[in-house]
Amino acid sequence: MEFPDWLDNAAVLEFSSQGDFGTVLGDGRRVRHLAICQYPGEAGCYLFFCAGHHERYAVITDDLLESVEACKRSASRFEAVVWNQKGRGTAP
Repeated sequence: MEFPDWLDNAAVLEFSSQGDFGTVLGDGRRVRHLAICQYPGEAGCYLFFCAGHHERYAVITDDLLESVEACKRSASRFEAVVWNQKGRGTAP
């Protein structure tokens, strides 16, 4: 399954290769991907913590940050995050 262009109505700008980024308190699903996303018309970017392809890349939680670079700095707490770029698609 290919990584989607949109998650929760936000455009995917970049996404990580699959990894094991732990769990989120109160949710037993493993975070398998990170995604940097932006909602149309918004200035900030979101760092989405996503389940794997078997769960259709469901967003488990997110952080709102000021830029793509800020999202990458936040994600740097995980070792060896490999980022893949996505184009901006048309709204879902």
